Amino acid sequence: MTLDYSCCDYEDFITAFDNNSDINSGGSCSLSVGEEPKVDEFNTESAVAQGVQADSRMPIDVPGFGTMKHVSMLYRSARVYYNECLKKYGIGCGQEYFLLKINERPSITIIELAQTGNFDNASATRAVIKLESLGYIRVVPGEDDKRVKNLFVTEAAMPVIAETKEIRHQWRETVLNGFTDAEKRNAVETLAKMSNNAVGFIEKFRLIQGEQKCEDSANCKNE
Repeated sequence: MTLDYSCCDYEDFITAFDNNSDINSGGSCSLSVGEEPKVDEFNTESAVAQGVQADSRMPIDVPGFGTMKHVSMLYRSARVYYNECLKKYGIGCGQEYFLLKINERPSITIIELAQTGNFDNASATRAVIKLESLGYIRVVPGEDDKRVKNLFVTEAAMPVIAETKEIRHQWRETVLNGFTDAEKRNAVETLAKMSNNAVGFIEKFRLIQGEQKCEDSANCKNE
């Protein structure tokens, strides 16, 4: 399975050089890119808050070692920033993705929403319930099949969507500070390959695990 990385959890990094973006930086959660940390010991959360690059204080590991550490740091740092900036709207990191995707694709279903970022249906359902409870989306039963739920954003969501886009733009500028266009593309392509490898492996792993459970079960019947 090859993921569409224009619409997944890595979107804040993957679409960093989207030439169609018309979002200006600034706002209540604007970052000061390049500012030096005001603490003696490097801390991921303080670095995010101050827009500091980590490379001057954290050595890059030899390829093949510590890769997941850096991926994890990107993810955890983004969570800190998004959660802080969006808490006034009652949402946090992850939920903003679903809200923006529903805005981009009116009438999208929960299953389709989950598929855009390789989420499980339960995760997408929880996000939809949260967004609906806050009045940011409407859930409309399908005309042909009432079990199908089509999703639409509401007017109340418009200010949230606008600021979320601005916050995402600021984060992109921060994590890609100092990158050339070529370096940006190389980084994106590398992350995409890693993610595709991971997703493909998990799919095969689950299939093997399921076959093993079937073989171990006394009630399993060969087809």
